[in-house]
Amino acid sequence: MGNPLDVVAEAMPPVPDPFCRWCGRPAGGCDQSTCHGALDAPMACPTCGRRIRVVVIPTGYTATCKEHGQLDP
Repeated sequence: MGNPLDVVAEAMPPVPDPFCRWCGRPAGGCDQSTCHGALDAPMACPTCGRRIRVVVIPTGYTATCKEHGQLDP
């Protein structure tokens, strides 16, 4: 039998990021369609807004925040 918390987590809608992944401003404080290009990698942590370390690889990128560790693409 599965964990009941997993069932609840799957039923909940995703929570939007509090900060923009590209400019680091609060999510409501920027127009995300103009602060980045279509192929740009993110430059800020979506959780805290700090600048992140990004390594671009042929298949995409990896991003790491000092505070929150590895970020999902």
